[in-house]
Amino acid sequence: MNKNQLNGLVCTGIEGFNLMGKFSSLKFSYLKIALMPCTGTGCKNASEIDAYLFNKKFSFIFTDYYFNLDEPNPVNMYVNDMNFFTLTPNSEYYANFFIQKSQLERSYLYKDYSEDLY
Repeated sequence: MNKNQLNGLVCTGIEGFNLMGKFSSLKFSYLKIALMPCTGTGCKNASEIDAYLFNKKFSFIFTDYYFNLDEPNPVNMYVNDMNFFTLTPNSEYYANFFIQKSQLERSYLYKDYSEDLY
């Protein structure tokens, strides 16, 4: 996916948040994203919603990094759009994404370089 294809996507609008810990930690935080049908005045009925969403792609798009020590700048960012569901009526989907801090250091063979990534 390139930058031009990002137009028209619905983003969370969340400016920032902290994620920490792991399942067994005393402090553990996570982000839950749910796609829920609206209810109330002005909402479509369930069959119209199902018809609209049928075979639509629900994607989790985020930036990711890869390391290539053969390049002058070994840390490269890209748009990761490989995590998605093709929606079907009356189905539930779940995904877990695990995020960790990465650090790249190289100084004794190459020029000094150190960068923290999140």
